[in-house]
Amino acid sequence: MNGNNSIEKGLVAWIRSAKYDTNVSKGIPLKRLELVHYGGRKEDTLYSLDDITTETDENEAANTLLHHAERDAEGLGGTQSYGIYAYYGDGKRPAYKHRFRLSCVDPFGDAADIGSEPPTEKGITKQLMRHVEGMARINASSMGGIIAHYEKTIERLQKRVETLESRELESKEAYEELLSLKQTRDIEKLQAESKEKRIDDIVGTVKMLLPSVVNKLAGKEVVPGATDPVRIQVEAVVKTLKPEQLSKMMNVLEPQQAAALMTLISDTLPNAPKALTP
Repeated sequence: MNGNNSIEKGLVAWIRSAKYDTNVSKGIPLKRLELVHYGGRKEDTLYSLDDITTETDENEAANTLLHHAERDAEGLGGTQSYGIYAYYGDGKRPAYKHRFRLSCVDPFGDAADIGSEPPTEKGITKQLMRHVEGMARINASSMGGIIAHYEKTIERLQKRVETLESRELESKEAYEELLSLKQTRDIEKLQAESKEKRIDDIVGTVKMLLPSVVNKLAGKEVVPGATDPVRIQVEAVVKTLKPEQLSKMMNVLEPQQAAALMTLISDTLPNAPKALTP
């Protein structure tokens, strides 16, 4: 950069003046200094120096702003225009502006090449190189923003997936627990029904045998109409026999055994089904 010392001195004096402006005396403090680049009709903000107070060192502030302007000018090449805007209080528009220019000299070219390039092959090539570099910087900045956006989107979706997976796992565990409780209740119900059936069977058997037991213990007929226990047992067995079961039994028994069994059945159960009598 050439002649930047005078630019820095002018910038220091301007910042010192802005720090003690009449706005400050009215209680409206200087809040920030903003560095902008003038590119045709467009103004691009390059850097913002916030939280300015009367204690801020104007030399340090000027050096910081000029440093960012020089870096931008080196990247763009040629002569570039910049401005420093002063904002007071909560104001949205700058109260004062300080403008300056910076020239970047190509170390491999001539000093005459500063500013607009001549309409020569070399000049056009330099201009195209600056345009390509500018486009590359814009593309890199845009791509960085896109990547950051997608990274945040992926992170948000990943958290959502983890939440849904956790809820699904909790639902499965609750379902399995309910299913286990249902199976336990079904088993307890079957056990209760089986126990009740056994009790009913025992009570029924006792009711049938009790009169015969009482008569036998008494040695006489105390309970009239009592049924002989053997008869009760034979009747219980015979009533459950099916014709095919009786046929199989007859095939296994000897003729004398089969005849004795049939006689016993007919004597004990006069009303036995015809299929069970000879």
